[in-house]
Amino acid sequence: MIHQLKEEFILIAKQIAAENHSLNEWALIESPDQFQTLSYSGGFDALEMEFCFSYYNTSDNEYWFQLSLDEIINIASGLKSDVTVREAD
Repeated sequence: MIHQLKEEFILIAKQIAAENHSLNEWALIESPDQFQTLSYSGGFDALEMEFCFSYYNTSDNEYWFQLSLDEIINIASGLKSDVTVREAD
């Protein structure tokens, strides 16, 4: 399912991009819940070497998605505005 990212996630992406860390640096400070808003929760996963997030819609359904650092930077710069999500297991 395609999910149109909300402004609150775009702000997370901008925060991640502003950190200007390499993948290896993100792996050293990995935290599964470093970024939290009303609709999104997640952080960097060193096993996946990607950012893993949960999205909660207005019905409290949970969806998962993963993004590379490059995708995060594209979201922060306005080049990407949606992601493919899947229902949480």
